[in-house]
Amino acid sequence: MVRREKGWSLVKDDWDRIPSPIINKGSWSRVTFSPGANGAIPEKPGIYVIVATHPNKSLTADRPSNDLFGLLYTAVYVGETGDLRQRFAQHTSNQASEVITNIKNCFPNRLDFWWYRTQDKTEAQGLEPILQFALGPAGRSENLRGFVGKERPAF
Repeated sequence: MVRREKGWSLVKDDWDRIPSPIINKGSWSRVTFSPGANGAIPEKPGIYVIVATHPNKSLTADRPSNDLFGLLYTAVYVGETGDLRQRFAQHTSNQASEVITNIKNCFPNRLDFWWYRTQDKTEAQGLEPILQFALGPAGRSENLRGFVGKERPAF
């Protein structure tokens, strides 16, 4: 039996696998997910997370603390690349993949692009599945876990 995991992992080990430099404050950068924002993104390797808020809410900083759907902000896609700027441009273009197009259509003007620079593409490739398992973004089909009997991650 195979089940698809979406949303944050409930397996503590998935979170413990995330290296501390990635969790540290200030290690990530962010831009609004729109075509004009790519100039701020480096032409370097890294991992990235596309995050969304409710389609009928805005991404403004002045959201009231008692507005659950205004405060919800979750990963919908996790990826890695050898060139963050180029990948951002691909995702924000009219020729984006079907999954990215679906994300953009569901959350218009409600997306942010977060990135973390890595030393090289190999490091990014190693970090991507760790974040996918922990964050469980709905936009990635790789979030599959197989198990027979007691649940056990496939990777």
